Amino acid sequence: MKRPLEMDFSAGFAHCIRPLAASVMLATTALLAPTSAAYAEPATAAIRVQQVTSPGGIKAWLMEDRTVPLVTVSFAFRGGNSQDRPGREGTASLLVNTIDEGAGQLSMTEFQRTLARLGVRVSFSSSDDHVGGSFATLVENSEQAVGLVRSMLMEPRFEQTSIDRVRALMLSQLAQRKKSPASLAYDRLRAVAYPGHAYGRGVGGSETSLAAITRADIDDFRRRVFARNTLVVSAAGAIDATALGNLLDRVFGDLPATAELTAVARVTPLGAGRIEVVDIDVPQSVAYFQLPGLMTSDPDYMAARVMTAIIGNGGFTSRLMKEIRIKRGLAYGVSASINVDLYTETWSGSVSSRNEAIKDAIDVVRAELKRMAAEGPTAEELDETKSSMIGGFALNFDTIGSMASLMQTTQLDGLGVDYFTNRSALIERVTVADVKRAATRLLDADRMLVVIAGRPKGLATSGVN
Repeated sequence: MKRPLEMDFSAGFAHCIRPLAASVMLATTALLAPTSAAYAEPATAAIRVQQVTSPGGIKAWLMEDRTVPLVTVSFAFRGGNSQDRPGREGTASLLVNTIDEGAGQLSMTEFQRTLARLGVRVSFSSSDDHVGGSFATLVENSEQAVGLVRSMLMEPRFEQTSIDRVRALMLSQLAQRKKSPASLAYDRLRAVAYPGHAYGRGVGGSETSLAAITRADIDDFRRRVFARNTLVVSAAGAIDATALGNLLDRVFGDLPATAELTAVARVTPLGAGRIEVVDIDVPQSVAYFQLPGLMTSDPDYMAARVMTAIIGNGGFTSRLMKEIRIKRGLAYGVSASINVDLYTETWSGSVSSRNEAIKDAIDVVRAELKRMAAEGPTAEELDETKSSMIGGFALNFDTIGSMASLMQTTQLDGLGVDYFTNRSALIERVTVADVKRAATRLLDADRMLVVIAGRPKGLATSGVN
């Protein structure tokens, strides 16, 4: 599962309810992070996204910006952790954490030294639905960067020493997850909501499955999943459509035409009305709550986005933050988000509080969901939220890397290139009645699945683990 579509910087800080480990178990080397030198113009200029098709037929979105001589390319293949074979859960995570440790004729040390010498930044990650990465390079080094990335995709070395080392780190992280209330609650939420489905697996596999994964398993995953027909690409920076088309063919053109994916069924999250507790001896409990969501194609999707921001955008103006933190002092933070995955949609959130107060915090969440569904927002709340969503959107484009990242997420969520042109108008058209209707559809508080890790006091549960 992935993060919400875009970050709400207007709330004061970005929010995402899912733990980092939901995307990838380990931080990959040479992580692509925006640099202070990469600030770009779209914060004050019109956002223009081009659709590009390479001579070989590979499609991409492009946001050209020549503020600095830097190019960033994000790419993803459909088929992430959900494509791990039974008994080999964790294969995708092992792949993304070893794929940059040597390729072609270059050993791990030689490969990493070459990346560092050229100033090329590369990262790979996996989620439930996708596996992919990104790379950033100065224009003057783009030829070498293209060759290095191609070699990672086509001929990674997957040396046994790298596999064993990463496996050991992942096993260590699994042990740490068993001590983390947030991880325990999140994993249990997945198990309850998606029994028997790929989404219901524990993040990063298990001790048994990790031990069983071989180099052949990792390369089998690469061959099955890395293909042109499931490839999604976004690029930003000092590159035009012609140059990008050539780059696409050189990096991805030799991949198989068609992926060999195992079918994954669409699923509606289960667990309606259940409260489960994962027992762990900690002074503060962590709770996740979840309801079914909406597809991006649903007519009420934007109204639901606005409604979610009013309820729990993570900032001090949200209803949940006001009621739970400011008025009652029950928690430091609380947030909610609407999430779109390939095979399901959810409305979800999280809050943590001391064991004695977590019940009260959950009760407030329920009350606020019921109030929004019954009454809708005030006109003032709606106007303030729409203004902040529109005004803060440009901050998603403050670097070349963030441009590519948001274009990529927009593509993966099934929104068209016209989203960037139409977004403000879509938000402006949302009315109080629209938000109330979306809330009535989504926020059935009595059917909310709640999973709490800790030792909550005074809480009647429908299931205890």
